[in-house]
Amino acid sequence: EKFPEITDQYTRDELIKIIINKKLDGTIENMLYDFRMLKRILVSEKKGVPRRQIVNNVSEFLRSLPSKERDRSGNPTKPALSMKEIYNRTASVAFAETEIIKTIGKTEDLLREIKYSEIQNKQIFKTSLDSLTIEIQKVLKR
Repeated sequence: EKFPEITDQYTRDELIKIIINKKLDGTIENMLYDFRMLKRILVSEKKGVPRRQIVNNVSEFLRSLPSKERDRSGNPTKPALSMKEIYNRTASVAFAETEIIKTIGKTEDLLREIKYSEIQNKQIFKTSLDSLTIEIQKVLKR
């Protein structure tokens, strides 16, 4: 309902049929997992993902079909786009960003509270902080 750019292209029954066919052809392996990813994609606009990107990727998922050609195992030589692929194209970075920001906040709080003199394994602690510093520097240089 919040994406008439998508729902205006299909009736409710057509959308149900598309999803059922995707389950039957193996594009959707786990309905619960895929619908959770779809929900994340659809709400990713609130995290700054452009609406057009969401609409284009979800529409492409709905239109995508596996190839009719089969390999020796009977699988399509080119599978339909999976929900995971669409999620990775659309919302994964936005959700990772949110998770990283939360984790950084928690880590900052813990670092403020801890007394280095009370740390049991200073070498592992220091190595972990050095490793984190290197990764932060890599991100900041990109």
